[in-house]
Amino acid sequence: FALSFRLGTLAPWSMEGAPVRQRKARTIHYFLSGSIAGTVSRTFIAPYDRARILLQLGHSRRLWDAFYGVYVHDGIRGYFRGNLINCIRAFGSKGLLFGFNDTFKAAARDIVKKRQWAAMDMQKQKALTSFVAGSLAGPATQLISYPVDVIRVRITGLFGQTRYCGGFFKTLRIMLVEEGPRSLFRGVGPTLVGAVVYEGIKFGTFDHYLELLRDLQSENTVPKGWNIAAVAGGMSGV
Repeated sequence: FALSFRLGTLAPWSMEGAPVRQRKARTIHYFLSGSIAGTVSRTFIAPYDRARILLQLGHSRRLWDAFYGVYVHDGIRGYFRGNLINCIRAFGSKGLLFGFNDTFKAAARDIVKKRQWAAMDMQKQKALTSFVAGSLAGPATQLISYPVDVIRVRITGLFGQTRYCGGFFKTLRIMLVEEGPRSLFRGVGPTLVGAVVYEGIKFGTFDHYLELLRDLQSENTVPKGWNIAAVAGGMSGV
């Protein structure tokens, strides 16, 4: 959803000769678009996200049991426990992801132009630069936002009232006092590796699908009224 929302307003890929001010303005635009999209999408899927975390932590055997357990122990509000933290995290992380991606893409595009890769087909250049930019933007974003995600899991990962229900700062204080600062980055290694692969493939395939759908739309194979960015975003997400 966030990817489709942000890239639905995508300008043409080529920014050759564009002023630095224009590039900075576009990066800010992508930051805000990604932030808003991340916040909306996270709120929309908050009940499912809470059930998923409970299932992953082994507190439920089936997804339906997790949904029912949240309702029994915490009521309707339980489905949105930790959602404010999740929205704050999504606002920052998605904004950083798309902002970093745009910045890294501009740098990667300049490198491609100066090396032998410039002889590559234009569509392959786009896919390569998008993959490189996404592979760099993903881990950079995760490294910054990871502690917030760890705290969110502590708050949402148990049924009923726990000592982590006091909010973000209370949970942060408990973790720092009892487990030390390193607890905020527990498991960050595999997450960074996954972000390199996932974000690289996601952004790389998005640009590929977007160009393909644009060509099909220009040939009237795809209806003009379709939001091809949303379609490309959904395909790349899968």
